[in-house]
Amino acid sequence: MHADSTTEDIPSVKDAIIEVLKWIRESVRPVFVTLFLSAAIVFLPHSWVTAIGLAQEFQKYRFIGLLFFIGSVVWLISFPIEMKYRSRGRKKYLGNLRSDQKEVLRIFVANRKTIQAFSRSNLAIARDLEKLGILAESSANDGVHPYFVIDPWVFSYLCDNPELVDIPPAKQP
Repeated sequence: MHADSTTEDIPSVKDAIIEVLKWIRESVRPVFVTLFLSAAIVFLPHSWVTAIGLAQEFQKYRFIGLLFFIGSVVWLISFPIEMKYRSRGRKKYLGNLRSDQKEVLRIFVANRKTIQAFSRSNLAIARDLEKLGILAESSANDGVHPYFVIDPWVFSYLCDNPELVDIPPAKQP
């Protein structure tokens, strides 16, 4: 560690747990892995577990496995409901954008790019959109201007509905 570094550079355990929960909330894969592993602990026949030499370990963690199994099932059932609710909220918000927010998002839609650099004049607006989960700051930068990545769902929705960012829709032949 350098002498001039501070403890602010080190992420806290709380921040790490929050990031893991965000990842799990956004992705189905870790929940399926948890579901299958917990189902194995809970439902594999005792004779099979004994044959592979893990009977004591499975018995020791059976209750925790059952809790993880129930939690995974509940999460997988509620996931589509939450996604529908979140997409409805996002659609409502995207339909009521301020003119400065439209200007920033118009750049993504007009250029058909999911990553953009912003000058200081638009940086505050981009950071506001980042707080809402519409944009995310990228680790890439050109030394002066930070890059932002648009959420894939938002990008797709705005490309399908360009009038939301004051771009006239393309004429269909």
